[in-house]
Amino acid sequence: FTLLVLLLWSCVAAAQLPDDLIFRRYSARDGLSDNYIFNVVEDNRHFIWAATFQGVDRLDGVNVRNYSLTDSTKTDAQPSYEVLIDGSGGVWATHNANLSKYDPIQDRFLLKLQTKSNEFNGLNKKVKQKFALLNDIPNQCFWIARETGLYRYDLNTEHLQTTPIRSFSTPFKIIKVNPTTIIIATNEEWICYDIRTQRSFRAPKPSTEWVIYSTKPNQWIYCDTKRRIWEITIQNGQFSRPRLTDINPERSVIRSITTLPNQTGPKVLW
Repeated sequence: FTLLVLLLWSCVAAAQLPDDLIFRRYSARDGLSDNYIFNVVEDNRHFIWAATFQGVDRLDGVNVRNYSLTDSTKTDAQPSYEVLIDGSGGVWATHNANLSKYDPIQDRFLLKLQTKSNEFNGLNKKVKQKFALLNDIPNQCFWIARETGLYRYDLNTEHLQTTPIRSFSTPFKIIKVNPTTIIIATNEEWICYDIRTQRSFRAPKPSTEWVIYSTKPNQWIYCDTKRRIWEITIQNGQFSRPRLTDINPERSVIRSITTLPNQTGPKVLW
């Protein structure tokens, strides 16, 4: 997908866009390493970082800087990249199941967490990565799900900590539904994990690899193989039965939405 930048020169009124909306398109012709964009973030210096099929690109409004990432997984699966900004403004990126951090002095990404290639020996390795990451800014950590379990990566110490959850079957998404509860989606089940008590419970539920959003506290939505969108809530420590929503399933082509913090001057939507 080609990266689209929408510069909003006045504040956005409720459900109404300004008349002076300006579009600028960036592509490989403008210096991007690839036209397929996984996600886009803005750091505290107002650089725009885009994760592409070839690595990570940094846009400063004039030039595009390309960065490559190390991958030790040696998997045959389709490459997967993501770029993240932590609570202190640090820039991080994943390549498959490896985690790297941008070093502004060396102007490159340094490998911080390496996944061994034998963690990708599953029969389904050519279809999807068995890896998920949640950027937990309030707790200054990343929650990382591999087939070998759930881990907490402390951003201050850069140390990987284990949790009582020691195994998954193809984890592909982690979301946070309230300040102390995260949900891990796998191809076979939902797992609820309480950050404070370190207790968890699991419920069998086939779920497809689709974008899962937490729409409001203790609630999230997901899509099934028939493109129907379902809603689930967590109540009294248990999952509710999935409820079919009236959300238009044709909108499932929307793969990602990036929300930027409020700032003075021109507004930027990606």
